[in-house]
Amino acid sequence: MRRLLLEPAGPSGSGQVVLCAHDPLTGIDHRDVIVRARPDAVLLVDTIFAFRPEWDHLWDYRIWLEVTAARSLVRGVARDSSRDGAGEATLVHLDRYAVAEAIYIAEVDPVSRADVVVDNHNLAALRVLR
Repeated sequence: MRRLLLEPAGPSGSGQVVLCAHDPLTGIDHRDVIVRARPDAVLLVDTIFAFRPEWDHLWDYRIWLEVTAARSLVRGVARDSSRDGAGEATLVHLDRYAVAEAIYIAEVDPVSRADVVVDNHNLAALRVLR
C-alpha cells in the first residue's frame, strides 16, 4: 500500500498509483493496473492495522469504525461464506482475524489515534461518537 499507492500519490510522488494490489475475494492480482491520480485527489484507504505508529506520517486524517467483535464476525462470515463455506469462514474469522485484531487493538490503541470515531454497528444509522 505504501509503495503502490500512498507514496506515488503523495506530494513528491509520480501520481501513478495502483488502487488494488491483490483482491482477497477474487484472488486476482491487480498490481499491473496503474492509474494516474489527479494532483487534487483525495484518497480514502480502507485497511486493517492502518494506525500502527510506523504509518502515522502517511495519514492526514484517521477514521475508526467502531463495531463489536460479534458484529464483525457476523459480517465477515456473511461476506466470505459464499467463497469458503460458513464453517471455514467462521473458523478463519475466529482463529485468525479476531485474534490479530485483538493484538492490534491492545498494542496500538487505534481508537485513541483516530481523528473521528464512528459507531458502525447499524449501517443504516451511523453515529459519530467522537
